[in-house]
Amino acid sequence: MASFTEGGDDYASYTCEHASDQITQNFKSQTLSLDDFASTSGRKAVSDPQSKKIEPLPPTTSAELPITYQLMQLVNISKLTGNIVRTGFGVHDFAALQSWPIARGGYFQTRETKGVDVAKYPVLATASTELSDKSYKALANELRVLSHPPLQAHRNIVKIKTIGWTRLDPVAPAWIPMIFLELADLGTLTKYLSEKQLGVDSKLDIARDVGAGLQALHACGIMHGDLKTDNVLMFKGVDGKVQAKLSDFGCSFISDGDEEKGAEVVITAGTKPWNSPELNHSVPVRLLQNVDTYCFGLLVWRLFLNGRNPFEGLEEDEVDRRKTQDFMISDASRSLEEEHDRSMILRGGVSSQDRVHFYMRGVAMPKRCFRYCLAWAVRDRSLNTALESLSFERIYG
Repeated sequence: MASFTEGGDDYASYTCEHASDQITQNFKSQTLSLDDFASTSGRKAVSDPQSKKIEPLPPTTSAELPITYQLMQLVNISKLTGNIVRTGFGVHDFAALQSWPIARGGYFQTRETKGVDVAKYPVLATASTELSDKSYKALANELRVLSHPPLQAHRNIVKIKTIGWTRLDPVAPAWIPMIFLELADLGTLTKYLSEKQLGVDSKLDIARDVGAGLQALHACGIMHGDLKTDNVLMFKGVDGKVQAKLSDFGCSFISDGDEEKGAEVVITAGTKPWNSPELNHSVPVRLLQNVDTYCFGLLVWRLFLNGRNPFEGLEEDEVDRRKTQDFMISDASRSLEEEHDRSMILRGGVSSQDRVHFYMRGVAMPKRCFRYCLAWAVRDRSLNTALESLSFERIYG
C-alpha cells in the first residue's frame, strides 16, 4: 500500500490490495514465509534473490476455496504480522461467555464480554451461517488495518487485543473469526457528547486526536471511508486525560500503490448526512484522503455544536443540494457564530478577555478549519492545513 501523503515514510505500507486473492494463493501454494508475512505487514523484508517468487493469481481465485480456509489464513497472517501470535483466546465457545450487546452495523456487531473487553464479529445473514463477500472484505479490511504495526503503535487508533475463532450458537457447528478490541470506557464520541458539556479546549483536543488518527491512516495509504462520531471511541488515559481513537475500518479503501496513473475509485461507503459530496461518484486515487477530510470537517462542526446534528430538520435531498452548491463552509461558520452568541448570553457576565478567548477557540479556529475541509471541490481540501488551523501555536504564535 502506498502513502496518500508526501513524506509518509514514517509509516510502513502494505503491498497487497486483493487480500482474499493473496490469502487463497498462499494457502494453495503452502509457501508462506517470514518474507511473505513481512511484506504483507508493510515491514521491509530481506529476501533471497534466488528464492521462488509467487506469481499473482487472477481475481477469481478467491472463490476457488471455501471461505473458511481463506479466513483461517487471514487470521493467521494478521496474528503474525501484527505481533499478536500469543493469545489466550484461540478457539472458544462465545455462546457460553457472559456478554452484553453494544452496537450493530452493516457488517459487524459488537458485544462487551466479561474478561476480554469488546468482541467484534461479522453480521451473519438470518437464513445462513455463511459470510457474504462484502462481510468478508470488511473483515479483511478490519484485520489488515488493526494488525498493521505502525497503526498498532498509534495513540489515536483503537487497539486490537487478539483474534480468535468462536461460535455464537452453542448447537450450530458454524465457527467465525472474532476480533477482541480494547474497551472504550467512555463510549463513542456520539454518546460522550450527549453526556458531557465540553469546553472549547476539550473540543479542540478531540478534533486534533481524530485528525492525527486520520493522518496516520492516510500516510499508510488508507482511506477510512465512514468517518463519523459513532466511529470515534473515547478513552480515559492513565493521566486522566480523555483520548479519542478511530475505529471501524470495514469500509476502508487500502491502496497498493500499483494503481494506474489517473486511476479512479467509486465511493460507495458513507453514512448520510456525514458523507462527502463524492458518495456514489468516482474520485482519483491520489485524492481519496480528501474524501475523509470532508467528513472530518462535518465531525468538527458537530463537535463544536456539542453533538447537535446541524442538519436536523432538513430533508436528505436538501442536505445533498447544499453540499453540491458549496454552501457547507458558510452554513457551518454561521451556525458556530450563532452557537457562540447563545453561549455568551447563557454565561452572563463575561470579561472581554474571556470573550475573546471563547471566540478565538470556539469560532475562529474551527471556521478556518472548515475552509480547508468543507470545500465542494475535492482537490481544494487539505487535512494538514485544517489541523494547523486547530493549533494554538498557529493561531496565537
